[in-house]
Amino acid sequence: MKVAFVLGTSTGGTARHVRTLAAGCAARGVVAGVFGPAQTERDFGFSRLVGGQVSFTPVEIADRPRVARDLRAIRRLRRLLAAWRPDVAHAHGLRAGALTAIALAFVRPTVYHPRPALVVTVHNAPAAGGATGAVYRVLERIVAGRADSVLCVAPDLEERMRAAGARRVGRAIVPAAAAGVSAETPAAPPGPTAAYAPDGTLIALVTEESGQARPLVVFA
Repeated sequence: MKVAFVLGTSTGGTARHVRTLAAGCAARGVVAGVFGPAQTERDFGFSRLVGGQVSFTPVEIADRPRVARDLRAIRRLRRLLAAWRPDVAHAHGLRAGALTAIALAFVRPTVYHPRPALVVTVHNAPAAGGATGAVYRVLERIVAGRADSVLCVAPDLEERMRAAGARRVGRAIVPAAAAGVSAETPAAPPGPTAAYAPDGTLIALVTEESGQARPLVVFA
């Protein structure tokens, strides 16, 4: 099982959440790779997780819509995902989710490598009005129409994605940041992490202080 985590520019919660998921997957034998801005790797050290078992590949996904830059990011994601062939692409944020969805539409499936399942976690509500709000409503519809599963960090976001036409919507478990955690995060820290079943089902796990992991939520 291979999982590609895709994220855009992040200086806080989204990137920390991706670190937790990637570390949890790698610690349980899932091949995990992170695709996102180079600065995010410098800030959060994805490639140092679990003794270097998580790979990182730079893809410059900006925090605001930029047509030329977004087209470059889509082309790069298409090439990388076609070459890496993950079983699941898990994008974080509407922009990363929409760009990943478009890129995957151009990844041709083969007999041995079907098109990856797409999971998108929505972390924040989009801008409400103006041109930017209109762009984000389009991104919502792209994600809702193409994602196999949409996870949301709050009930209002779940309602928005259902209204946009998402077929399968669930709750994302995002733990608060722990004080004093360095880039060398333990392989299976206490708290929610995630793993993936062979069919691409996303399974949220919670690791107890004893190191035992138990299922918390399953998105079938």
